[in-house]
Amino acid sequence: MASVRKLLKRARGDSVVRHSAKNTETRILKALERQNVLLSEIITRLSRLEKPTTINEETWSKVAQEGELAWHKKPNWRAREEEWQTRNNRFWTSKDFSPEGWQDKLIVDLGAGSRLRTLYFRGAKIAAIEPLGDKYIAEVEWQDLDKADELYSVPAEKDIPELHGRADLLVSINVLDHGYDFGAAIANVRNYLKPDGLAYLAFDRHDRPDDMHQLMIDDETARAIFDRCGLDIEKFEEQGRFHGATGPKAVHYWLRPRPVEQETAGV
Repeated sequence: MASVRKLLKRARGDSVVRHSAKNTETRILKALERQNVLLSEIITRLSRLEKPTTINEETWSKVAQEGELAWHKKPNWRAREEEWQTRNNRFWTSKDFSPEGWQDKLIVDLGAGSRLRTLYFRGAKIAAIEPLGDKYIAEVEWQDLDKADELYSVPAEKDIPELHGRADLLVSINVLDHGYDFGAAIANVRNYLKPDGLAYLAFDRHDRPDDMHQLMIDDETARAIFDRCGLDIEKFEEQGRFHGATGPKAVHYWLRPRPVEQETAGV
C-alpha cells in the first residue's frame, strides 16, 4: 500500500511539473511573439529613416542642383537634335500619349530640365517649372526652355498660385527623386490640375541615395502621399530605369484629382 501511495504522489508531482512547464512554454512563446512584433516595427521605422522623402533644401540646392547644372552643360544625347527627337517621340508613344488633340490646352512640365519633352504635344501651351531654368537658358547651348509659353525658375516644391486649376495635363519625368520634399511637390501637382486634368509622373527608385538622387521613394510611400493629397491612381507601371542599368525599376503613375465632394465626404 505504501508503495502505491508513493507512485500516486510521484504521478501527481509529474503532472504538476508538466502543467507548469506548459504554462512556462506558453508565456515564453507569447513573449517572443511580442518581441517579434516590436522588432518588425523597429525595422520598419529604421527603413523609413533610411529612405527619406524630404531632405534639407539648402543641402539640395548646393549639392544636387550644382550636379544637375554640370550634367546638362556637358554634351550628351540631349545635345544631339535627331537623337533627342527620336528618343522623346519613342518615349511618349510607349506611354500611349498622342501628339494630337492638345491645341491650346495647357501642359505643365514639372522639372523640365534643359529640354522640353512637352514640345511633342502639338499646339499645346507649355508652362515649364525648372529651378535651373534661368541658368539653362544662359549657359546650355542646346536648351529649348525659351520655347515655353510660361517659365517658372523655382523648385517643384514651391507653390505657384498662377497655375492653380489650369493644367489639362501635368507631366514630370525623371524628376521627383531629384527633389527635396516629395510630399510638397505632390501637393502642388494636385493644385495645378483642372478637375478633369491628368498627371503623369515617372521617376526612379533607388537602393541607396547619392548626391543627385537624395530621396528614396518607394511605391507604398508614393501611394500614401498621393492619397493624402487627393490624387487617385488611374494606371500604374513598373518599367525601365532613367539612370543606370541596375536597381529597382522606375515607377510610372497616371493620376486624376479626386473630386472635391469625395474629399469632403472622406471617400
